[in-house]
Amino acid sequence: STKKGMWITLAAWLVITIVLAVFASSAKDYEVSRIDSLPDDAKSVIAQQKMDHYFPNNKGTPAILVFQSKDGEVKIQK
Repeated sequence: STKKGMWITLAAWLVITIVLAVFASSAKDYEVSRIDSLPDDAKSVIAQQKMDHYFPNNKGTPAILVFQSKDGEVKIQK
């Protein structure tokens, strides 16, 4: 509520921010750059396996649509 208190609070936040920036782990440490390092039951791995199975000759970046059912299985009409 005083000017002195305002400057103390601002200085504390600046010190905390600088300390965290210096000592905190970088997000790069947790980056997954290869799908091989993910567990087999990861949704992105399962999606990639299905893409490889259904579109083996497809090159480039496909459009991917994801459907989810409350029952767990999505019924496809032919």
